[in-house]
Amino acid sequence: PNSIPTDKFIKVPNKVKVVTGDIVDYTLSNFHNRTPGTITEYSVTDNPPSGLTFIKGSLPAFTNGEGLTYQVLYSTNKRTSQVVNGSVDASKPFDFDAPKLSNGEYITEIKIYFAAAPRGFGLGDKITYSFKVSETGNCVSLINKGKVEFNYDGKHYEYANENDSSICVNGVLIPKTGENTSSMIFLVILGLSTLVVSFRRTSKS
Repeated sequence: PNSIPTDKFIKVPNKVKVVTGDIVDYTLSNFHNRTPGTITEYSVTDNPPSGLTFIKGSLPAFTNGEGLTYQVLYSTNKRTSQVVNGSVDASKPFDFDAPKLSNGEYITEIKIYFAAAPRGFGLGDKITYSFKVSETGNCVSLINKGKVEFNYDGKHYEYANENDSSICVNGVLIPKTGENTSSMIFLVILGLSTLVVSFRRTSKS
């Protein structure tokens, strides 16, 4: 039997009904090290859709973060694994603004990466990312996905956020998780069942 609790990785927007130009804050939580020991190659990743423009990030002084450093990385539709800061002190808060991007470039991934993290690391902590809604279509749902990955005891684990982290732009509020969802995909990773719920996206006008 697997000894790692399958608590849910949670990602929640501060509003679910928005219009073009609004600012949306996403809070990430429950990403802590839930194993009995130290995990390696530990990362928390955010994958915003093209209709959300990243503005800034706010990272906490992590629980059990003393003596640890981590990297803040981002990828765009044109470049991968760019470094915002390669050695952040995990015991102190860290805020950062969006990097300078070229015309037509947008961020597709924001990742914080730790080479290792001890038991209980990150317990009760929260990460906040702010985005500006750049989507201009009518009644469009934007699904902001995320995941936690790590290695433990010779195995690789991955948890996707299982809550509804979508927002509705310029239209009617979309269904919550469990209400008239258009598709459900089950991923089984090393014996752990991860439910990802997605919603039908209306084509841009």
